Formats: sequence, C-alpha cells, structure tokens
Amino acid sequence: MGLLLIAGMALGAVLAPALVPHPPDRMHLDRPLAPPGPEHLFGTDYFGRDVLSRILHGGRITLGVAVGAQALALSLGVTLGLLAGYHGRWVDLIIMRVVELWLCFPDLLMAVGLAVALGPGVPSVFLALGLVGWPGVARLVRGEALSLREREFLEAARAAGVPTSRLLRGHLLPNCLPAMAVAFTGGMAACVMAEASLSFLGLGVQPPMPSWGAMLNQGRPYLHHAPHLVVFPGLAIAACVLGFNLLGDGLRDILDPRSHEFR
Repeated sequence: MGLLLIAGMALGAVLAPALVPHPPDRMHLDRPLAPPGPEHLFGTDYFGRDVLSRILHGGRITLGVAVGAQALALSLGVTLGLLAGYHGRWVDLIIMRVVELWLCFPDLLMAVGLAVALGPGVPSVFLALGLVGWPGVARLVRGEALSLREREFLEAARAAGVPTSRLLRGHLLPNCLPAMAVAFTGGMAACVMAEASLSFLGLGVQPPMPSWGAMLNQGRPYLHHAPHLVVFPGLAIAACVLGFNLLGDGLRDILDPRSHEFR
C-alpha cells in the first residue's frame, strides 16, 4: 500500500505537465476561489490558479528536495557511521560526540536556523534538511557496524589482507543496506513534513513556485469559505508521509530476519 501511494504520487509529479489542463501559474482572474468542479477538479485559489495543477507540480519540488536531502544525509551519515563503528576508540569517540552534540537541538529548530542562515529557497531547504538528518543515520549505521565488525567473514577478510577501504565498501556496507533502506524511507517522510513546515513559514520554496506547505499558508485566510485551498494540499502531505511510513514498515518486516522467527 505504501509503495502504491508513493508510486502514484511520483508518477503524478513526473507527468504533471501532461496530466493537468492548466499551467500552475496561469491566473484566471474571473474565477478566484472557485470551488471544485468539472473545469477545476480541486478548485482555484485567490488568483484563479488551478489547485490540482499546483499540487502536482508542488509534488515535484517536495519529492525532489526530500530525495536530495536524504541522499546528502545518507552520504554523510553512512560514511561517518561506518568509520566510527569499524575503527572504534578515538575515531568513534570523536564522531559520536559530534553526533550527540548535533542531536541536542530539535530537528525542526535546527532546520529553521540553517534555512534562515542560508536564505530562503530550494537549495537552502535541501542543505538544511540534509545536514539535520545525517546524525540519526550515522548512529544507526554505527550500531550495525559494531555488531558486524567481529563477525567471521570480516575476520577472514582482515586475515586475507583486504585493505580497510575495500573492507568497508565491499563487506561491511552491503550488510548495512537493510537498515539504510528503512532509514531512507523514514527519513523521506520526515523530510516531506519538514519541507512543508519550512515552506509554510516562508523559508522554503518562494512564490510563484508551488509548494504544499506554502499553499497551506496561503489558504489559511480563506479556510472558512474556501476550505479546498487547505484540504487538498493537506491531504497530499498526509498521503505522502503515510506512504513512506507504510513502505518503511514493510521493508523492515521483509528485511529483518528476526521478524520471521515465529511465523
């Protein structure tokens, strides 16, 4: 179910120009705040722009930022987590103290601070969310590396003289992939929520580019007499987050051998 939700939203975002009859920025000044109908399935906003078109195009930005931010978080977190878990001692001590210091700050507060420091825009959101997400990945991968580094296959590889870089890349990293896959899907859900929150606060995607969080903020003044401006972007965020959470739960059940012990 999670995979179907995410695949549907990704297809809608990729094929948005072909699916919608109206460009996301085209104004129909004679149809402001039009309710959902045959011409505009999700209605129009205050400027007469088609809400469905803006939601589908906004999905391209939201999913693109989430994927990029998670790729950055995984790159940093996996590298540092493997180094800390495999080498231990002072390497582990330094890396984990940095991780603990970073985790002292709430994620959203840290993302807001970084976005303010970097300035509003898509690149700022991408960097802010990526830098916020890496400590959790590093701690997860370190735990996996600690449980694997004394296993027989690694002892055999070390005895055979395999270089450390190849041992980390070819032996330790593949065994961390199941945990990384689950972390990626959970991180995607968190990134979608965080991107919507930053855009809602005006720190993310800037007008006239469509964004689900910005659409929620712009629809607040018209909540009572044009609720479709808030309902449909909110449902898009909820469906996307639910899809990634369900996908992560399914991957964990499939990839974790302990979940099959009593079945």
